[in-house]
Formats: sequence, structure tokens, C-alpha cells
Amino acid sequence: MAIYLVGLGLLAGVASEPLRFDRVRTAIVRQLGESLDKARAHAMTWEREVQGSGHASGSAAVAEPPARWVLRLEAVDAAIGRRDFSGAERAWHDAHTAALRTRTWRPLVAVGDAALKIGEAAGHRRAAASRARELYLAALIRARG
Repeated sequence: MAIYLVGLGLLAGVASEPLRFDRVRTAIVRQLGESLDKARAHAMTWEREVQGSGHASGSAAVAEPPARWVLRLEAVDAAIGRRDFSGAERAWHDAHTAALRTRTWRPLVAVGDAALKIGEAAGHRRAAASRARELYLAALIRARG
């Protein structure tokens, strides 16, 4: 009889443990979600403040020069127009490096689009699609982060 009661107690403990764990896990996941929401809201507020802090000096707006990755993508387009695919590749690599340094997602999408343009023009669609896919995934990760 004692072995039966010990076995029954053991079985009841094993059966109730997942239920207790689920409650604890749910509470932890909820706290994590709330913390992430607060962090994202703070980051968005900070980004708006940085962007809204103005590129203006006094009352006259100062035109900001285009980013390096934008200039390099223009060089890619020009090289494709000349059918200079090696020049387009070099400019693309420069644009890629500059886009990675920005730590934002939009430049990565633009560089991915440029990879597709080069692949289409040079006849290397499969390799270009692979490059673009990697860049689009990186952009998605940055956009979500």
C-alpha cells in the first residue's frame, strides 16, 4: 500500500509539473514582450527625435550631401548603361559596404535591387538573386530589430 501511495504521489507530481511550468513560462514571456514593446517604443521615439532634430542651421535649411551608398548606386547604374559590368560590380561592392555601415534597412534593399539589375544586365540572374535574397533578409532583420 505504501508503494502504491508513493507511486501515486510521484505520478501526480509529474503530471502537475508541466502545468506549473507553463504558468511560469507564460508570465516570463509576457514580461519579455512588454519589455520589448517598451524598448521599441523608446527606440522609435529616439529615431524620430534624431531625424526631426533638423538638418537646418538657423532658419535656412542646409542640404545634406547624398550618402556614399547612394552615390555608389548611381555609379552602378551608369556602369550598366555603359555595359561595363566589372565597373558595376566594383561600384556595387562599394555600395554594399557603405550600406552595411549605415545600420539601417533601406540601403540594404536598394543594394539588393542593384544586384538584381546587374545580374539581369550581365546575364547572371541566379547569382544576383542569391545576393539580393541575402540583402533582403538582412534588411528584414534590421527592420524588425
